Amino acid sequence: MRLRPTQVRLVEILVSSNGPVSGREFARRLGISPTSAIASLKRLEKAGVVTREEAGKAHLWRLDDTEEAVREWRAEYAAARHARLLGLIKEHSGTRHLKVLYCAQDVWDEIRMASVPAAPRQPWEPNLHFLTAVEVTVAEHYEPGQWKMIRHDHCLVTGGDEPGQAMLVTHEECTVLGRSDET
Repeated sequence: MRLRPTQVRLVEILVSSNGPVSGREFARRLGISPTSAIASLKRLEKAGVVTREEAGKAHLWRLDDTEEAVREWRAEYAAARHARLLGLIKEHSGTRHLKVLYCAQDVWDEIRMASVPAAPRQPWEPNLHFLTAVEVTVAEHYEPGQWKMIRHDHCLVTGGDEPGQAMLVTHEECTVLGRSDET
C-alpha cells in the first residue's frame, strides 16, 4: 500500500504510541484540523492499516497488528530509533560536554542490555565504555520508548559547594542532539 505523507505521519505516531490515539490528538500533533486527520485515518482504516474503537464521543485509533505490513513497520521503526540512540551515545560520549539522556525506564534497560559486551563483538557495537560519559535521567513523564539526548553547552548552574548540590537553572542554549520522535 502506498501511503500519502499525512498517512505516513499518522502511522508513525501510532507506531511510537503504546496505546490508542484520538483523532484530536493526531490533529494536534500534526498541526492539521481534526476533520483532515479523521479523513486520513478513515482511509487507513479502509485499507486495513488501523482499527477504530469508540470511547464516548471520541474515536480511538490503533494500528491493526494482525496485518504483516504493520508488524514490519513497528519492527523497522523500533530498530531505527534504537540505532539512532546508540549512534548518538557512541558519537557524543567521551566528549567535553556533559550529555544527559532523558528516557523512559524501558529505554534505559534496553540500552544497558544492548551495551553489555558480547563475544564476538563488532568494532562499531557499543559497550559499557561508551555509557560511562552519559548521565541518564529516567523521566517518568515520558511515554514508554521515549528518549531525548541533550548537550549542556551553556547552562547556568548555581548553588552548592559540591557538584551534587548544584542546580541546573536553564537549558536555553543547550542543544538537543536527538529525540525518539525524530528518525
